[in-house]
Amino acid sequence: MNMSYCKFENTANDLKQCIDNMVEILEENKALYDLQEDMSVYERHGYKRLVNLCTQFLQYHDDLVRNNDFRNHMLETELPVVGSLYDKEV
Repeated sequence: MNMSYCKFENTANDLKQCIDNMVEILEENKALYDLQEDMSVYERHGYKRLVNLCTQFLQYHDDLVRNNDFRNHMLETELPVVGSLYDKEV
C-alpha cells in the first residue's frame, strides 16, 4: 500500500509504465488483443479493473473541479485547480 503522502505520485508512475506499454503496442500497429495475448488471467482482470478505476478517477476529478468552481464563484476567490483532464502532460 502506498503511503498517504505519495500515493498519487507512486500510482502515477505505475500508470505511466502501463501507458508506455500500450503505446509500444500501438506503435507496432497492434490492437488490444495483442496486448492481452501475453497476459495472465490475473493481468487481464487487472487491465479491466484499471480501465474502470481510471474512468471513475476522471469522473471524481470532474466533480472536484465543479465543486471548486462553485466555491470559487460563491467565495469570489480563485483556488488552484489541476489543469484540464485532457492536457497532454500531467
